[in-house]
Amino acid sequence: MKKLLLCLVALAAGISASAQKKSIVVYYSLTHTTERVAQELQKRLGADLAAVECQEAYPTDMMQAVQRCQREEQEKRMPALKPLGVDLSKYDVIFVGYPVWSGTLARPMLAFLTAQKFTEKQTIVPFCTFGSGGLDATSLTIKQLTKAKVQDGYGVRSSRMDAMPAEVDYFLKAHHHISGKVAPRPAFSAPAALTSETENLFKEASAGYMFPLGTPSTVEARTLESAKEYKFHINPNTTVYVLQKDGAKPEMTRIER
Repeated sequence: MKKLLLCLVALAAGISASAQKKSIVVYYSLTHTTERVAQELQKRLGADLAAVECQEAYPTDMMQAVQRCQREEQEKRMPALKPLGVDLSKYDVIFVGYPVWSGTLARPMLAFLTAQKFTEKQTIVPFCTFGSGGLDATSLTIKQLTKAKVQDGYGVRSSRMDAMPAEVDYFLKAHHHISGKVAPRPAFSAPAALTSETENLFKEASAGYMFPLGTPSTVEARTLESAKEYKFHINPNTTVYVLQKDGAKPEMTRIER
């Protein structure tokens, strides 16, 4: 009986400590797309919010922004940032948001993370917006830049922002950042040869993409609530995810390279 009481006390203490964790959403956004995700996260978490800003703002024209990034990389310099005005050492969980530029973290967020001194006791949760993909690669970069624990993150294509609020809700509940139950997602099927149906599905979903993707060799699938998700393997290094909602046009959700 005494052991049971001690276990219950320990469990209650653990729940209390978890509930008292202090969170903040820190983000960089050039075109307000990543900002929309940050605001959605802040609203659902009830967390604090802070924006990373450059002393000299990047051009909103993406080609010009990329050219500036290339110059800075060649010159081995980072953009100067405005003071964040927040003491991040007071936070247990930091949600870090950024757009993906040229397959990596937007340079202002790279500068921000490089300058930070997070500790092993802190947790970072990445989130990003992108034209094709990049969550996995940028999460790995963040792990290399910090001592903090880096958890699974959330990413969304800029063309799919209408789906973002529902996806953020699922992500936060599935990873126990907020209370609520969600149905676990099943594993994908074994890789199989494409049929005429899945071949046409891939062509329709990728039709508006600006760069050539190649031809998938195999595909995996799984059934979700009111949707089916496909995982097309183009080569060992390129995987394209497609979501087919009931009665809707198939959407390419991300590309992993």
